[in-house]
Amino acid sequence: MRIALALLVVAACGSSKPAPTGPVAAPAPVAEAPVPPPPVPPPPPPALDDAGVKTQSLALMTALDQRDAAAMDRLTGDSFTMYERARTYDKARVLSGMQARTDQGIPQRSRTCVDGRITRGPAHVVYVVECTENLPAYKDLPAGTLETIHTIVWIMDRDGYRAQWWSTEQGGLAAEADFWDTMYRTSTSFRREPNRHLVAAVEGRKPGTALDIMMGQGRNAVYLATTGWKVTGVDVSKEGVRQAVAAAAKQKRKLTGIVDNIETWDMGTAKWDLVTMIYAGSDAKLIARAQAAVKPGGLFVIEYFHADGTAGVGVGGFTTDQLTTAFASGWKIITDEVVEDTADFSLRTTKLVRFTAQKL
Repeated sequence: MRIALALLVVAACGSSKPAPTGPVAAPAPVAEAPVPPPPVPPPPPPALDDAGVKTQSLALMTALDQRDAAAMDRLTGDSFTMYERARTYDKARVLSGMQARTDQGIPQRSRTCVDGRITRGPAHVVYVVECTENLPAYKDLPAGTLETIHTIVWIMDRDGYRAQWWSTEQGGLAAEADFWDTMYRTSTSFRREPNRHLVAAVEGRKPGTALDIMMGQGRNAVYLATTGWKVTGVDVSKEGVRQAVAAAAKQKRKLTGIVDNIETWDMGTAKWDLVTMIYAGSDAKLIARAQAAVKPGGLFVIEYFHADGTAGVGVGGFTTDQLTTAFASGWKIITDEVVEDTADFSLRTTKLVRFTAQKL
């Protein structure tokens, strides 16, 4: 049996073809599938420079004023929201409101705006601008104007920037008065004691007539009244003036408090022995008017932020030597210093300008 099996194996081997002795050809290469090119990204939205922000914002406001629904739709994103009079309105509601005013025959308004302030993020631009809206007469409502402040947020969309947020609040003098009324009722972010620079400036000086510009709640005016000065304080805030007059009366001193806009109130000429601008801004025109109101021999006392300390805040500030230049002629400069100290308003350590001059 084993011999038979061996013969079968030999027979099987003998019937197979001999192995090739020459070189073996390599297999034909398999062609690789072509690699598709990477997708081409869409072109970036066109840049929105500062001029474009202003132009586009004005176009948005004009679209609302003229009830141009197509322009409003083109300039706003799908999630656009408007905030006005403590209420929010989505895009559909804004568009329907525009049509409703047209249907009711309400005349179109117009507006003029000052240069606004622009801030930027990686994919958004914020534009804040103050406008005067011109309201036409309608039925028994007379024509008028409305001071407003607008904040518009532009966000990068598919093919450009579109407005996604627009808030409107009251502006002008009324808004400023409301702000300071609330400040004097509730705020703890300002010093209640008299300004130290003013106290030092009038020490030992014979009292006379004094004008406290932007008096506020009277911390400086009341101090002057208690030291014998005949004080008039002017401020836009009714609450501030009320507190000042009440504080003086409590100490049995007289203080004349006037609620008015200092930018238009008549200070007079050569009328005051002392004029103070303590945290009352840095407006050059206001300072020039106040200079004219000081009597010869009288003092002008100023303290306010240095411009270096208010960058990005929008409250102005004096540059170094700005007041030196403004008082170079006809004045004797007594104090002119830039210091790092705690500000009476904001109560933070910052760069301050303290200045006193006597009129020749």
